[in-house]
Amino acid sequence: MTLEELRDETSYLVNFSAGQVDQAFRGPATYPNQRIDSAINEAYKEECSWAKTHSSRLFFRQQQSFTWPASTTSLAIPASFASRDMECVRDDTDVVPGVTLSWWDGLRDGSGLYKIDMKTWGWYPAPSSARTLTIVYIAAPEKLQDAGDVPALLPLDYHYMLPWCAAILLYQKANLEAPQQWITRRDECRFLLWKAIANGGYGQPRLTPGATIVNPFPDIIRSL
Repeated sequence: MTLEELRDETSYLVNFSAGQVDQAFRGPATYPNQRIDSAINEAYKEECSWAKTHSSRLFFRQQQSFTWPASTTSLAIPASFASRDMECVRDDTDVVPGVTLSWWDGLRDGSGLYKIDMKTWGWYPAPSSARTLTIVYIAAPEKLQDAGDVPALLPLDYHYMLPWCAAILLYQKANLEAPQQWITRRDECRFLLWKAIANGGYGQPRLTPGATIVNPFPDIIRSL
């Protein structure tokens, strides 16, 4: 569902009418969807956080690469990574996936990558050649702004839950009690979403064989 479609569904739930200037959930004249959009975005972030906590962080795992120049001892953290929930940094220069780089705190003797401050990383000793580094991170929702934006971090089958969540938030912001049916519906949607993510199938094949233990001594076992 696009932001425009989410707006329509949320507005319908809270009985929003664009022709009523005194409507409680209407934004300013220059941005009439402001409160609706704000609630949808808050609901989107909240549901992703719930899913990461109660289902699987791996579903939200993404990666992005950048170049560390040769002989560079410090580098500004790419803006797109500054607030990421990062899991590891790989050196993918020669092979993909490459080795996971070690980190140290920069306060004691050590080598490898380290954090200088909130905006800067260091690398000691500096690499003699440019390196392609890949950051593996847990994605966070991007703000939905344009009418065609979609909540890409949620499976398409579960976009429909956001209007219910947003409507409840709007009632809470207005110091109103949301109908119990809405809360029940939201909770049912959450459970189904968590179960779907935990069972796999979204973003990876569900029936991919898992890791198995290989018997290193088959001849000995057969002889017993």
